[in-house]
Amino acid sequence: LARIASAYKIVVVANVAEVVRESFGVENDIVRIYNTEVAISEDGILLGKYYKMNPFFKKTFDKPPPSQRPVIFKTYFGVDFGMFVCKDIFHAEPQKQLLAAGIRHFPYSVAMPNNWLSRWIFKL
Repeated sequence: LARIASAYKIVVVANVAEVVRESFGVENDIVRIYNTEVAISEDGILLGKYYKMNPFFKKTFDKPPPSQRPVIFKTYFGVDFGMFVCKDIFHAEPQKQLLAAGIRHFPYSVAMPNNWLSRWIFKL
């Protein structure tokens, strides 16, 4: 992703699964998998990383640590973006804190089956 951003001089925002190993001694390692949004600058530098706060698949992805704060990244073209992922949009956080910080721009990653989305929209 960093090479693509750098080669084309664009900001790249992508959703990835991140595996984090927390080491507490040889036999006490904990492995967590986070649904993660990353933002990479036009120079290939990590601008921000956000772990989805409200995982839809709780057996697949872990909740982030309570210490996670809203993530804001600044772009070379003068726009500040706040990060959240998919189902987070249905919850007060992190949007409430991002809006309070004056953020009005949000890249948004979502993955859902097309047939589910179609049925959901028509029930509104």
